[in-house]
Amino acid sequence: MEEAVKIKNLVSLLYILSGIAMLLASIVIYYYKLPFTGSGWSIKNHRYWYLFVLSWIFSILTLLIGLVTMIKTKFKKKLREVPVFSTIQKMKLKCKKCGHIFEILVPALDKEYKCPKCGEIGRIEVQSKI
Repeated sequence: MEEAVKIKNLVSLLYILSGIAMLLASIVIYYYKLPFTGSGWSIKNHRYWYLFVLSWIFSILTLLIGLVTMIKTKFKKKLREVPVFSTIQKMKLKCKKCGHIFEILVPALDKEYKCPKCGEIGRIEVQSKI
């Protein structure tokens, strides 16, 4: 499960970095005088200005996809681990005299149990919830 989250984070980081790289490259190409592109910020100076606008839109969309994917994986609810129960039944008992808590294996209602701390002997009491 953790490997899938790591892979999603890497993919989203790749989207973010490629979006930033495309945006910066298109801005540099747009502004500086390169062959067949023109120079400066004015649209009138550029022969293919619509290609720059499309590349900016595409790079911003790529950046947003990466950000949304990263946010979804970061704040996704983690699945709770299912506890594995032992096949041996255990029960915790509390001594009435000293308050010591100890575990017993395979509890039975008709059996007497001895507190390991004070030696008090007692039985399991069933409390009704009526």
